[in-house]
Amino acid sequence: MRRAGRFVALVVAGVAIGSSCFAQVPHNNGFFAHIDGRWMWPGGDRPENALVTDQRMTSGPGGQLMIGYKIADTWDVSLAGDVQTMITSVTQLLGGMLKTDTNHQHVDLEIGYSQGWWRVNGGVRAVHYLMSAGYNTPFFAGYDQREMYGLGPKIGGGALLPLSEPWSLIGGVNAALVYTSFVDTGTGALAGRGSYWQFVPQLGAELGVNWRSPQRPSFSITVGGAINASFNTTIAADGSRRGTLLEFGPFVRMAYNFAGPTRVRHPTVTASDGDAPAKFTANYTLFFDFDRASLSRLAANTLRSIADDARHGRETTVQVTSHGAGMGDETYNKMLATRRAAALQDELRRQGLDSRQIDSINIIF
Repeated sequence: MRRAGRFVALVVAGVAIGSSCFAQVPHNNGFFAHIDGRWMWPGGDRPENALVTDQRMTSGPGGQLMIGYKIADTWDVSLAGDVQTMITSVTQLLGGMLKTDTNHQHVDLEIGYSQGWWRVNGGVRAVHYLMSAGYNTPFFAGYDQREMYGLGPKIGGGALLPLSEPWSLIGGVNAALVYTSFVDTGTGALAGRGSYWQFVPQLGAELGVNWRSPQRPSFSITVGGAINASFNTTIAADGSRRGTLLEFGPFVRMAYNFAGPTRVRHPTVTASDGDAPAKFTANYTLFFDFDRASLSRLAANTLRSIADDARHGRETTVQVTSHGAGMGDETYNKMLATRRAAALQDELRRQGLDSRQIDSINIIF
């Protein structure tokens, strides 16, 4: 019980840390996806015996593939599949061995709601766990196997905290309550258990650093750590025979928003006399949130790139074309387009361009 309490405390601490920092959300409507790889160490309750003299745990690889679609500025749907493998070994007295293998998978189908830097989600989780224990000692030889299938609701939340361009701190938490079918067979701790149903609570948290490509803002990489706990799960040689499975380790994730903006440059070289410099043209597209004139973090990053190009050019002018929302009356749309153009001008000036370099402002509504 003391060991289980320590592991529960670790899980709670991980959730508290994760909830203060947060998970990335898609910026633009359309398809988005991520793929990650991780290396996890097992913890929690393990099969125990009075003959145990040493315990050694071996880590294992895992990963997740997720694809989703952002329906509107605030709503999205996603489907994620997760796989984890690992092996735990326990050395026992007189050269005997107790070896446990744990593999599990889960699938999440969820609906998300996001506002800029934060996102919450809810949906359903399906899980499959397969654990086996082989006993081979001078006093006893046998095996145990537990297979679990479950389905239940899950919720989660996360956000993104900008540090500097293009770095951010991300994190998130999730929880699920899965109603699970257990099938226990074997000749050891699980002898005579058979089939039954049990609720399995699950908790998870992650914390990491995110880098978003300045040249292709739709692409980002996150490096961090994750911790997951599944209660009433693992084989344990105590009265309940169901213990806590804890997993923790680093992960690397690559994410891509297929509908997101990219920096597009169209260089044009014109004929020149003598040593006259060639002219360079760069076209950029920026997106505003619906009915908003304030600049997003992504738009500010793109304007920073524009200013960098301007500062390195000999003859640079910037033409700004601003669109209204496309809804409402003509007067309102014109005012919105004017406010957006002014926001672009102000940011370009803040980045070091003077009024002579901002050639013209075109308003389309």
